[in-house]
Amino acid sequence: MRNAKTPASGTADGVDYHWSPVIAVALSTFTVVSSEMMPVGLLTPISDTLSVSDGVTGLSLTITGLIAAAVSPFVPALIGRRDRKRVLVAFMILLSLANALTAVAPGFPVLAFARTVLGISMGVVWGLAAGLGPRLADGRSRSKAGTT
Repeated sequence: MRNAKTPASGTADGVDYHWSPVIAVALSTFTVVSSEMMPVGLLTPISDTLSVSDGVTGLSLTITGLIAAAVSPFVPALIGRRDRKRVLVAFMILLSLANALTAVAPGFPVLAFARTVLGISMGVVWGLAAGLGPRLADGRSRSKAGTT
């Protein structure tokens, strides 16, 4: 019988809860990548709906990527000692709201604003996710999770 304090002990129904954070980070990463890349296949319909060129619509993708790239390196310093779980949840909610606003944007200015908020959210999620692997792994798996 395993010690109840070991991470692999699970519960009576056999579920290992130490995988919950790993799954949460994987899903948040999937959501961020989907939010960033899904509009690529929809540029022409978005352009037609907003009555702008494909190039202008494509600019909304550039805005998102540039802002995410600018924000992510500063996330650890900006967050400081705040609870990373709460920050991650808050920015995933913000990311969801930005996606919803993107979907209903009546014009390019609203789309650009929504994609800007999306870029900020993505930058925070990426900035947090980069350091979470080693924190979530047990001692034997830390090297696979990103640190030695």
